[in-house]
Amino acid sequence: MPSDIKETLGFLGKSLVTGMAPKIAGGLVNKLFHEWKIDVAQVTTAVNTNESLLGRLNESQVEQLRDVAALMDNLDFLTVEWIVDSIKKDFPAIASLILNWPEARDWVSGQVEALKAEITLSK
Repeated sequence: MPSDIKETLGFLGKSLVTGMAPKIAGGLVNKLFHEWKIDVAQVTTAVNTNESLLGRLNESQVEQLRDVAALMDNLDFLTVEWIVDSIKKDFPAIASLILNWPEARDWVSGQVEALKAEITLSK
């Protein structure tokens, strides 16, 4: 295969992967909310006590998130809004809580920053 075609296919493949990675990561976040049986009461308690949810991740889950992060040029998509969008269908009450309670929004923002730091350690 000519090198210009390989280069074009490589770029297109990377673009597709980069475009899909936020959706893949969002699916992982939603899956974790289901596995952990997260509800409004848990989120309220976590916000009030500033509990970190990262401690609930096992090594396999951290590795999955790192694998997705490795596909990305950056993790700028990881925002409070991205979290809300990832969970709003299955967890509408929690999404609403985050959007409408400033302390919850701040807490989620801190969780997102901690997640970014954790999954980029190996980069």
